[in-house]
Amino acid sequence: MKLSDIQTLVIEPTTYCNAKCAHCPRFDVTDPNVFESTGTLHAKVVLENLDFSTVIPNLCLDRMSSLRTIEIEGDKGDPLMHPNINTLLDAFASMQQVPTVQLTTNGSIRNPTWWQNLAKTYPFLIVRFSIDGLDDTNHLYRVGLNFNTIIKNLVAFTESGGRVVWKMLIFKHNQHQIKLVEEYARQTNCEAVHYVPCDINRFKGLDKWPVTHANQTHFISPPDIDIPPQVILKRFAKKFVKVDQLPDKICPWGKMGNLYIGHQGHVLPCCSMHYDTTLDYNGRTYLEQLCQGFDNQSLLLHDLETILNNPLFNTSLEQSLNSGKWHNTCTKTCKQPILKNMKKI
Repeated sequence: MKLSDIQTLVIEPTTYCNAKCAHCPRFDVTDPNVFESTGTLHAKVVLENLDFSTVIPNLCLDRMSSLRTIEIEGDKGDPLMHPNINTLLDAFASMQQVPTVQLTTNGSIRNPTWWQNLAKTYPFLIVRFSIDGLDDTNHLYRVGLNFNTIIKNLVAFTESGGRVVWKMLIFKHNQHQIKLVEEYARQTNCEAVHYVPCDINRFKGLDKWPVTHANQTHFISPPDIDIPPQVILKRFAKKFVKVDQLPDKICPWGKMGNLYIGHQGHVLPCCSMHYDTTLDYNGRTYLEQLCQGFDNQSLLLHDLETILNNPLFNTSLEQSLNSGKWHNTCTKTCKQPILKNMKKI
């Protein structure tokens, strides 16, 4: 992969978060076979922020000629918990051709004045507010958050010209609010509502899952309805462009020119592989072998061009797929697309 092949850059800036969402992998578990959140930080999750002062110069942004989308998100933290998130946005704003920049957050962080300034300073930015229902349901999954605080921030952003997509995870407890959320999003000047089914795999076959907060327990369950498509409320927030696929790639993410940068500065094909570098999942040893050491993937030590010429992106990942020695993440998350790219189905 070359710098000019990169079309989508995904960045996780921090592991800090102000919520205690059920099923979140940043928390410890009482049973290793399920994803019960106890509110105790996982022993392998270190609270840290990505060092932008080193990472940004090493990104070689001015040489990513095909870059179309930048996604700032959090697998183990909320991007707005990074104290210097504006530094990252400033770097994108300085690019000769600014791509679409999309930031995902729970929306409860900072205050309305900060959100007003955000909208005025970065007109290219699209914010995905992850709000799973209304004032009587959002907190059932997003434990510890205040719906009214979120809406005040959202309104401050949209009234200052900010562009918002309302992202709603669908559970059984909020599925009846789909139309209500759509109307609420329309009233608050959102551009679209993106409905996403909750991850049913995290229930491990259980019909419902207990969530305990403030000495009270409630249950969350997967939805039992068909999830509607995304609803466009005004102008669509994200322009769809045809993605050029790289003909020599088997990895589905690599084929689409995607890269993932984790909070430690590791550059990897996808967020799923990143869990093997931070939580000691059972694929860690093999991934480290494919990388010939995780230091080879570090933007804190190398520029991005060097990393793309290191073993993982240059040879070893594709060779592992060709030889049938797949990393377990590839098997669990991308089996069918990989087989399709190998032209075996």
